[in-house]
Amino acid sequence: MDTGFLVVVFLFAMIFGFIGRSIGERKGRPEAGFIFGALLGPIGILIIAVGPDIKAEQAARNAQIMASLARKCPACRGTVPDDARKCMHCGEDLAVKPVPAPAPPPQKPAPEKIPCPLCGQSLKISTLKQGENWCSFCFQKFIVE
Repeated sequence: MDTGFLVVVFLFAMIFGFIGRSIGERKGRPEAGFIFGALLGPIGILIIAVGPDIKAEQAARNAQIMASLARKCPACRGTVPDDARKCMHCGEDLAVKPVPAPAPPPQKPAPEKIPCPLCGQSLKISTLKQGENWCSFCFQKFIVE
């Protein structure tokens, strides 16, 4: 092949690539714009131009997140952070949301079994009585208080 032809193809690819990149930058996809423009020429530029606008989607998502973290001032209707005590626009005192009290730590249930003081085997508490008891494992007498 002629080197002049290759140079012309390379120049057209670069021109269409940079045009695709400039369109892609406005849509939030500059690399894809360059690649589509360089490889597909005018068709690639058209694909990028009619493709989704990622920048607008990200901006809408960020605005939605910020709106969930903010509230309106009752006096001036300005947007203030959710945990603000005073409006940064008008200086109005804002009601602070009460913080819920921490839950008490869970209490351990009473044990159902205790060890025999003589042999260490587990004995059911429900079978024991105040005073003298017999261990069913070591057959020894022990006292429960």
